[in-house]
Amino acid sequence: MNSTMSTTKYRSPILSTCDIGRYKYRIVMNSDQENTGMTSRRINVEKCLLDMNDVWENVERDTVEHKAVIQYGLFSKMRAECGL
Repeated sequence: MNSTMSTTKYRSPILSTCDIGRYKYRIVMNSDQENTGMTSRRINVEKCLLDMNDVWENVERDTVEHKAVIQYGLFSKMRAECGL
């Protein structure tokens, strides 16, 4: 599995966070400036063991884990905003 670890403060907007099992997940919006002057945006998922604060690992895109966290995290955020 290809993964990178992040221990720095996050500068991209955090869209949602959720705890599932032994992990804390965060869904973030990343923006990249391309040579053409266009900015591309993508949603990334990162995870951290609950007892290991500030050591975040990227979750590979297009995996069941990645898709499930996005669905669960964004749905939970929408429910909270609607007061459900």
